[in-house]
Order: sequence, then C-alpha cells, then structure tokens
Amino acid sequence: MNCPNCKFKLTAVPYVHVTKIAGYTVTDKSGLSLACPKCVGKSINSEVLAQYERRAVCHLLTAPPTIDGAVLRYARKAIGLTRAELAAFLGVSERQIDACETDSMVTRQMRLALLGLVMCVEGGGDLQDLGRAKGKELVIGDPGKDPSTAA
Repeated sequence: MNCPNCKFKLTAVPYVHVTKIAGYTVTDKSGLSLACPKCVGKSINSEVLAQYERRAVCHLLTAPPTIDGAVLRYARKAIGLTRAELAAFLGVSERQIDACETDSMVTRQMRLALLGLVMCVEGGGDLQDLGRAKGKELVIGDPGKDPSTAA
C-alpha cells in the first residue's frame, strides 16, 4: 500500500492508542499503524479507531471494582446504540438506562450484559441478530459450507 500524499510505500510501525473515559485512561500498546517514512505520518481509519474504543470499554467494564454512569454511556455509544435500543436489548426500561448513566448506579448485571454486547460487536457480530435463534438450534458458521469438508 502506498502513501496517498507522496506515493511512497507504507510500512507497519508500533502504535500506542490512549483512550480517556470518565476519568480513566486506557493505554493500548498492542497496535500497529501504517506509516509513511517519507512524510512521517501515521494513520488509522475510523473502524480501527472504533475497535480501540470498544477494547478500552471491555477493559473498563471488567477491571475496576466499580464504574460510573459515564463509562456506561461511553460503552453504549461505542457500540452505536441509543438508550432505547440498549434498554430493549437488556430487557429494562429506558428510564433505568437513563438512571444508570446519570446517577452513577451501574449494577454488576448491567456491566456484564453490556460487556457481552460490546464483545459481540467487537467479534464481528450483528446485534440485530441477537435472540433470533429458531427453537433450540443455533447454527454458527457459513450455512453454505459442509463442516466435514473444512480444511
């Protein structure tokens, strides 16, 4: 891949991403970025940025003993849900979501449920497909491929 500015060949270099969420700082040193040695510019696209944000949220939902409503709000926005949509996924009222986000009352159950939603999105899942299994059968993988012929 070439630099859009000077057409020089881009190379992968270490990338450190810092996400600040509600008084917490999450530093992710696991990434690589494409950089132009000639222009000395680094870039990441919006999807990669969204992945960093979702990973930061996953760590915050599991690491500190307590979190406040601002972390919950950040997590909800990181997976692209409105308060009403999150309430529907969690089976609670929109008013409960509002109370958690504004009054800093985030229960353990809410944290775990939200972590599951974030991990679903981070794993490439589609939240719209949640809860749509037919009966007791759940098919995972490509329905057009026979698993016995997989390499």
